[in-house]
Amino acid sequence: MAKKRIFIGSASESKKLAQSIAQTLANNNYRPLRWWNEFPPGSITFDRLVEIAQIVDGAVFIFSGIDKTWYRQEATSTPRDNILLEYGMFAMKLGRSRTLILKDVGSKMPTDLQAITYEDIIEDTDTVSERVIKHFNAVFSVSPATQYSGSIKFVADPVVIEQLIGETLPKGWFSRALYVGMDGAKGWLAVTEDELYRPQEATYRITNLILDILSECEVRTFVSFGPGDAAVDREIAVSLRKREPWLQYIPIDINDFLLLSAVDTLSQQVVVPVGILSDFEDRLNFIESQVGIHGNNPILYSLIGGTLGNLDKYERCWFETVRSMMKESDLLLLDVTILGDRWSLRTDRRYNHSYFGPELRRFICAAISHRTAEPVEEIARDFDKRICFEGGLSDVPGTKTIRIFDSKTQTLVTHVRRYQLEDLKEWLESTVGLEVLSHKSMIYEDAVIGHAVILLKKSQPSM
Repeated sequence: MAKKRIFIGSASESKKLAQSIAQTLANNNYRPLRWWNEFPPGSITFDRLVEIAQIVDGAVFIFSGIDKTWYRQEATSTPRDNILLEYGMFAMKLGRSRTLILKDVGSKMPTDLQAITYEDIIEDTDTVSERVIKHFNAVFSVSPATQYSGSIKFVADPVVIEQLIGETLPKGWFSRALYVGMDGAKGWLAVTEDELYRPQEATYRITNLILDILSECEVRTFVSFGPGDAAVDREIAVSLRKREPWLQYIPIDINDFLLLSAVDTLSQQVVVPVGILSDFEDRLNFIESQVGIHGNNPILYSLIGGTLGNLDKYERCWFETVRSMMKESDLLLLDVTILGDRWSLRTDRRYNHSYFGPELRRFICAAISHRTAEPVEEIARDFDKRICFEGGLSDVPGTKTIRIFDSKTQTLVTHVRRYQLEDLKEWLESTVGLEVLSHKSMIYEDAVIGHAVILLKKSQPSM
């Protein structure tokens, strides 16, 4: 299990006890965050407290009765006001069980906190510190699923909702138009079960590459951009949970049905604090704000299922925005389709109508129908005549792109990009500022295409 981060808050007069607690936490495989080390010069105290509350797993607040207030004509010992405020901030984020109060005997507690569990401060600081360890050991020994109750929270991006319910879809939605509505959700789920689209053996091998590359990773929150049927996400979460039982999972999707399905699938395995209905191409700022509220660093962001190769926009803008979201400890997981030695437009499956099975055809036709209002069956009947292929462009050197478009309306359906692995790695590091931590790849037997899994972190500026 990854070391749990515990913030220690106190007045300066209680620093000696806080130091003892911090040392005991460190000796027992916790990572203490001491208040006197966490506010660098120039930082804004309130903003920094909000940041700390997002990244810690627990907190201890020392309610020393060092201040005197008058209550019903009697002088009473009370905790310092800022410690009360900080307790409230952390309790709101972490819950009561993970926000422990240490209280001076005789110190007056606010009425609203009288039912809260706390430990009394005594002169024997070692005993007090041991009680803190005992408390957090008990908290973190319990399965997180038993500590979270109630319905799962969903957050819907109002801008995306307006786009989804509008009379027409946004002009820049091509691949995204495939996933709109119940037809889009059911269509995609049907495609994933079609052996002609991707054989189960290939999915199995890609999943194993992903699990292998993540085998040493310790993260607190797993954020999935477009979980699809969430089958691979489930495998990832189960693997990560072995090292971090308190793992959180946050799915992000433009389709509410797929989002609900992902939440339902993963909530049986890990804590799902929120599902986010939004667009991870154009609305990353909204997503960042929600992940900041509900997630804990380090975060694993993932864009898998070959989705990078289908983005409506070119790659650079997306990567640069995601990089700006990432903290130093965060990771980004990709899987991409790569070029084999025998690749050409003519040998690529996505350049040939015969490799478009009935489910994939219907999936594409439903997206065209959203724009033209033509019956899906009518579009499907003329599929081989209407759906055409041509080369396309990419931000990444060496990439081969196939544009799939409807010749009748001259409307793009989607991009299909095939990457040169070494060129992609070089571009990510030199142009985007993401360091390749590791990668694994395979080429299929026909040597036309393969798949690669890449694990990245944010590069630090050179001095």
